[in-house]
Amino acid sequence: GGLGLDSPPELLHIAHSQIRVLNRWVDFNGMNSFYAAAARVGYDPAIILREMRAMLDKLALPNGMIRGNPHGMEHQSIVPNALQEMLMQSHEGVLRLFPCWPRGLDARFGTLRARGAVLVSAELKGGTVRGVRILSERGRDCTVANPWPGKAVRVLRNAQPAETFSGERFTLRTAQGEAIELNPR
Repeated sequence: GGLGLDSPPELLHIAHSQIRVLNRWVDFNGMNSFYAAAARVGYDPAIILREMRAMLDKLALPNGMIRGNPHGMEHQSIVPNALQEMLMQSHEGVLRLFPCWPRGLDARFGTLRARGAVLVSAELKGGTVRGVRILSERGRDCTVANPWPGKAVRVLRNAQPAETFSGERFTLRTAQGEAIELNPR
């Protein structure tokens, strides 16, 4: 948790180099955090997906457990943690959609839990983010990295037009139970 996409470029470069040099894609003691950490710092998503598939082909049992795994349940978290960090991050207090996902590979997720007590759903189709929905469970502020760089973002609150934001990031003030939808303008 010490590094993320807001870390200085020189630290991200060191993190990428360390991932490449350590090459711990198959490591019974560190796999549960290695894939997610690679996504957290924006490592090449094609490599992450390729290495995860190779690791699963080599080591996974039909029930998802890892062969020869002396560590138990922590290895059940390898794939879900890595995929969540690739599809959505809320590290460093900023909600990011598809921050480490190949732009040419369609994907979607529903109700992933993000920091700040929000549930998030979104889709990436044809390289474009759409269907962004945020459900605030506690009414906390939610800072969002603009999923449509260079475009304004129209906000609907409980299906009613509310406000428009522009810029790289914006902060939504939310109410408990509020359903928010984001669309490019």
